[in-house]
Amino acid sequence: MKKMGKAIILSTSILLATPVLPLTPFTAIKAEASSTIKMKKTSFQTKDRLNLRSGASTKNKVILTIPKGKIIQATEKKGSWYKVTYTYKSKNKNITKTGWVSSGYLKEYYQYKKNKQNLLFYEKNI
Repeated sequence: MKKMGKAIILSTSILLATPVLPLTPFTAIKAEASSTIKMKKTSFQTKDRLNLRSGASTKNKVILTIPKGKIIQATEKKGSWYKVTYTYKSKNKNITKTGWVSSGYLKEYYQYKKNKQNLLFYEKNI
């Protein structure tokens, strides 16, 4: 009986000395949705064909596909998505569409202009 008592005391002290692990598995932690951030109007150029979507997710409906090399203006950011406006011509009319695009297909666009001394400078934001 004395041996069993020592075994219970020993096993209890081992259990109490070990750190307590969280009950939820590490993979069950959910990330909260990022909030939308207003930003100064910034021009970007598309690096590839790019889907303009109704929301900031690949699950949202595609409004249209923007061709490679086109200039778009961003006004908001949500995670890795930008809310942009894209203007194009169709039947001699300017058409402007607004939607969300993934930032992975964009690069900042710098417009170069000449000043009075024939020096070049750039405007980052339009």
